[in-house]
Amino acid sequence: MNRSFTISAILAFSLAFVSCGGSKKKEDNGIIVPPVEADRVIYMAGLEYTNYPSTESACPVVWKNGTAQRLTISATANKNDYGIVNSIFVAGDAVYAAGESTQNVYGPSAPIYTANLWVDGVPRDLSGGTTDRSGGAAAYSVFVSGPDVYVAGNNDSGAVVWKNGTPQTLGGQRANSVFVSGSDVYVAGQHSNALNAVIWKNGTVLYTLVNDIDERIAIGIQSIYVSGNDVYAAGYASGKARLWKNGNVQALNVGDGQSIAKSVAVSGNDVYVAGRADAAKDSAVLWKNGEAQRLSGYINSGEAESVFVFGGDVYVCGTDYDQYIELLAKPPEL
Repeated sequence: MNRSFTISAILAFSLAFVSCGGSKKKEDNGIIVPPVEADRVIYMAGLEYTNYPSTESACPVVWKNGTAQRLTISATANKNDYGIVNSIFVAGDAVYAAGESTQNVYGPSAPIYTANLWVDGVPRDLSGGTTDRSGGAAAYSVFVSGPDVYVAGNNDSGAVVWKNGTPQTLGGQRANSVFVSGSDVYVAGQHSNALNAVIWKNGTVLYTLVNDIDERIAIGIQSIYVSGNDVYAAGYASGKARLWKNGNVQALNVGDGQSIAKSVAVSGNDVYVAGRADAAKDSAVLWKNGEAQRLSGYINSGEAESVFVFGGDVYVCGTDYDQYIELLAKPPEL
């Protein structure tokens, strides 16, 4: 099964695998990809600051084995436009990318915020656009199941999941992640009260999650994953990384500083969580079954944004801020 998940970084935001063809380690505009097995293709997605069409704008990008495909925000893109890909999913020969764009960021008229779905590089406006940033539109996660395409995000009505372009309002503030298991659609996001996090199943609240440290402080879920009958969610509470399993919280410890869990993946009996720990500087962390490992090459001002298990290998995608590059690598000695 080809699956992708959302990550959040300066430039690289999402990662997916498919089985076809091969590649060697290469670099393109700072993207570093390790040697890839002959039957695998690696997709990454995010944004790139480039001459698109000026240095003041940001271009949404999909990388295939390190080679960039720069996506069009609109037919009239100009220096006042800004775009990001937050999530990517590969199904068959089709590449789906979910994200957001802002037109007229520095222009004389009001900015327009749009939730976007790119299919093989062609943009589709999911939201109709809005000039209200407080309720502004964005797409954070995409998942394809059979003929159906699900996108989680928000519009001026709050948290929403689009199915084949048709929105379903969930009643929360924001939907961050979507996962489909069989005929069930799971969405994780923010409660309408702005303090609690919510997991919806088929549009109905399955779990309402509260801060286990201080219920007066907001928490957040960044990623959701379903394995069998178990529902996992990764996020944070009071500046500490958290993993929830079927609504029950587990602290992900890594020193005394702040931390955040950004992505979760499950393979067999093993649960992997990628995130960031704030020691002397931010550093990328991978938790395996609750045990933290700081990742080689990510120590200085870096963070791990996403984790993916494929063919017995564990891949982590993230960013090294000191070098201002995105890194994709297998963690050592897992």
